[in-house]
Amino acid sequence: MKHSIFILVLLALTFSLNVYSGVADEAKKLGGMISDQYSKFLINSLVLKESKESGNIIVTFAMEGFKNGNNVKEYLAIYTPEYKTIDEPPFTPIGEPKYRLIGFSEICSDRNVSMDASSISVRGKLLSGTCKSRSADFSQDQKFLIEVDRYSIRKKA
Repeated sequence: MKHSIFILVLLALTFSLNVYSGVADEAKKLGGMISDQYSKFLINSLVLKESKESGNIIVTFAMEGFKNGNNVKEYLAIYTPEYKTIDEPPFTPIGEPKYRLIGFSEICSDRNVSMDASSISVRGKLLSGTCKSRSADFSQDQKFLIEVDRYSIRKKA
């Protein structure tokens, strides 16, 4: 009995690590598509968070060195799981999901603030978070709000 519980827990952890590594690979590909010849994906900035409501994976990451400059841009991307299904009702999901990019956006564009990944929260179709000030001398914390639809995301004012 103890061994079977251990095996189930181990399988569940392995599945969640595979999901996150697949989404992390997709985020690296996205970074490659939006970069110029000089910029680099900052692997240490990669944060993945799963929305319990929708099952979407929220990814934040940063890139530095655009136009060979001393700059950092922070991004937020949202991926959704999509399964193959049986062709007849009840359309039961089969196998492992593929993760489709819903959308991405640059966030925290002010150079004096930095994205706080722990501040991200999801309520229904709205995702909110905070860009924290790097120094009390320059700016205040900035909030952001993003509306998430099935096929797109939109920044709200």
